[in-house]
Amino acid sequence: MEEKLFRTHLTSVDFIIGLKKGAWGFTSDEVDWPKWPVFFFWIAAAPRENSPTKYVMRFELSGYNKRAPYGIFWDQKEQKILSPAKWPNVTGVHVQAFRRDVNEGTRLYAPWDQCGLDNHPDWREKHRGFSWEPGDEISKYLRIMHSILNSESYHGSMP
Repeated sequence: MEEKLFRTHLTSVDFIIGLKKGAWGFTSDEVDWPKWPVFFFWIAAAPRENSPTKYVMRFELSGYNKRAPYGIFWDQKEQKILSPAKWPNVTGVHVQAFRRDVNEGTRLYAPWDQCGLDNHPDWREKHRGFSWEPGDEISKYLRIMHSILNSESYHGSMP
């Protein structure tokens, strides 16, 4: 049921708009996508010196969409979690989401990610609009990440 709902959300207007604008996309054209509940997307980033123009994220989607996805930056070439040293360098209000000292750099620490909500259930109320709410779609997570990676707060990959 969760997977069917998720795949339905991949055809929603919000998702398709982001796809058509090049804000995010699928990491593979293969019909045989990763085994549920894992899924991969790339998210476009603003051009910055010595930095990628796209970051791949791995999502663990158990409980979709009643609970938020667990997302992490992914090294597609090495097929493992992206080294925290290669994570986006973000300053300002969203710096907390990119903390590398939480869960040993294996999860984002944000109100739109289940890791942040696991540690801070009060973030749902405190960060309304950014926090994952039951019923949200994957496009919300992708839209927030795309917004951050294309803001003045994004300074490329870590030096």
